[in-house]
Amino acid sequence: MKIFEWIQEASEKLHEVAGESSRLEAQIILAFALGKSRSWILTHAHHTIDPISINKILSRRLQHEPLPYILGEKEFYGKMFHVNRSVLIPRQETEILVETILQTHKHQKDISLLDLCTGSGCISISIKLNQPYWNISGSDISIEALDTAKKNAAFHNTDIQFIHSNMFNHLPKQQYDIIVSNPPYICKTEVLDKQVSAFEPHTALYANNNGLEMYQIISNEAKFYLKPHGLLYLEIGYKQSERIIHEFQSKNWECLNIIKDLSGHQRVLVFKT
Repeated sequence: MKIFEWIQEASEKLHEVAGESSRLEAQIILAFALGKSRSWILTHAHHTIDPISINKILSRRLQHEPLPYILGEKEFYGKMFHVNRSVLIPRQETEILVETILQTHKHQKDISLLDLCTGSGCISISIKLNQPYWNISGSDISIEALDTAKKNAAFHNTDIQFIHSNMFNHLPKQQYDIIVSNPPYICKTEVLDKQVSAFEPHTALYANNNGLEMYQIISNEAKFYLKPHGLLYLEIGYKQSERIIHEFQSKNWECLNIIKDLSGHQRVLVFKT
């Protein structure tokens, strides 16, 4: 079978799961299976291939497995990160969280930061790459997620302390200039796309109390881990801002800023005590 023939057949099969990106995904899957670049695939359309092993990889995608899990990597803030089913796939919206912190503190060198619910480590590592003198820690309830974060930190040659902790339960008693978190915030009754609900880790997706449980914990505990004048940065669900702001204000936090994502949804909240 020729490359162009396989891509055409695969694109048709992928349309149900990938939509308008089906042809692009077919090219990416083929490049991955052959150990070639996508540009090589595009310039060798008449090259003959054996489709058997390639189709085994294609079948995973046809079962709705997210492409980053198949490839084992996902780009975030301009860098590639290792991903697997122990961690959420980094989202573009979360880059806003990183960008907000870096822009707000771009002239500060002596900063300590805690990335609560670090997952793959994409937030803490992206910040460290841009602010190498900052003292950064990341925590997570999942040992498997921390293993992935450590792998990513080593891959990017970044010195980050990772801590196994269920929220604040096992953190060292120290205070930080910044706490950042993209915690689980999906309500357990919300229906998600199969690519998310069937493959991504539920402990990193769902939270009790209509998705607010982790924010309630943070509103109660984070003040004990922030230095005077320290700041708290949170990613939130696009319908949650009003309830979360009310929750924090009831605990004597002040909301300093609300940042919207590219779709116009309120996505990042900034608080101080």
